[in-house]
Amino acid sequence: MREVRHNGNVQTGKPRKNGKGRTMHIKATDHGRDASSLTEMAIAIIKATNDGNDLSPGHLALVQDVVNGRAGEKAIAVFEAIHESVCAGKYQAPWFHAIKNLIRDHEGCVYWKHVAVEHYDARHAYTDKSRNDARVLAQRCRFLESEGQLVSLRAAILLWEEQYLPSFFASHDIGWTTDGSGGSIILVRKKPEAVFGRVRKGGNAEGYTSFDLTNSPTKVKLSHRTDTAFRAQVEVKSEADAVRKIERFAEEWIATHNRSI
Repeated sequence: MREVRHNGNVQTGKPRKNGKGRTMHIKATDHGRDASSLTEMAIAIIKATNDGNDLSPGHLALVQDVVNGRAGEKAIAVFEAIHESVCAGKYQAPWFHAIKNLIRDHEGCVYWKHVAVEHYDARHAYTDKSRNDARVLAQRCRFLESEGQLVSLRAAILLWEEQYLPSFFASHDIGWTTDGSGGSIILVRKKPEAVFGRVRKGGNAEGYTSFDLTNSPTKVKLSHRTDTAFRAQVEVKSEADAVRKIERFAEEWIATHNRSI
């Protein structure tokens, strides 16, 4: 447990590293509330949450800001709510990207119902791409559970494309077929009908593929996701690469719309 010593209106504590190497400097100044009481509240939070390890990364940072005098009134109000829930034994760390059952710890490990399934480093954990990836990840975990499979990093990531993706697509009435001319393969949804992607058979490695989705406001080249549309032509290295990108696009589309299609 971190130690705190009193020094008039300001309390300073020797910074100590917990079992995972983090350091908290206990130093509270006057926030318009009694600095001593804020520091005591912070100590109670840290003590009741396994030296802060059970707090979300954002909540731990907030506690540090409060005790170091860097929090405004709104932040302190959130801090007080955290203190109340922790002391009542009702604290729940926020879901990662607000996706139920996903939690990210201080080292970047992402858990589905306490089972490690991915890792997101701090630089990329809260980007738009990370949010889309997390939606797909949660969707995979829910599907594995629905099939009676054990959720794990191996199943959700390493074996997903080979072992579980075909049955996932089948559950959404999605599959690969040839077009009328036989010159391309297409990933289609049967009802309501839509084409997620098309791969030209025998295309060169410098080529690209396209998708045409009836529910999308645009019909453009295979691209990365943005908040408003699918833009920016993406080159593919091979037919297999094009297949993987189109399948990923279909997974993202299902996860983003959060419904069976």
